[in-house]
Amino acid sequence: GGLGLVLPATQLLGPSGAHSAAELGALAGLSCGIMAFASTCSWYCERLVQELRVLDGHRLRISTLTMWGHRKDREFELSACEPTYGLGGPEAAEAANAMVPLHVG
Repeated sequence: GGLGLVLPATQLLGPSGAHSAAELGALAGLSCGIMAFASTCSWYCERLVQELRVLDGHRLRISTLTMWGHRKDREFELSACEPTYGLGGPEAAEAANAMVPLHVG
């Protein structure tokens, strides 16, 4: 992924084959930063639900997208889902939230 962007940069750092320790250290830091950023983006992308569907009245399908745009479907029993709000529904301050947590066990 991200290392494909970093490795060609070695050609720009100095004469071919002669890289100083500072250049190699900067390259290693850049590589680690890119990998950390990509991992974080991937983790967050898979937590944004794109589709919720009830199947056959007793199963819940949760569809998300990976960082690379691939659809990932997971199915759970409805009994495994905890209600986000109690019987009274959301409070006024929470009712306008676009993102609502769903706890599935």
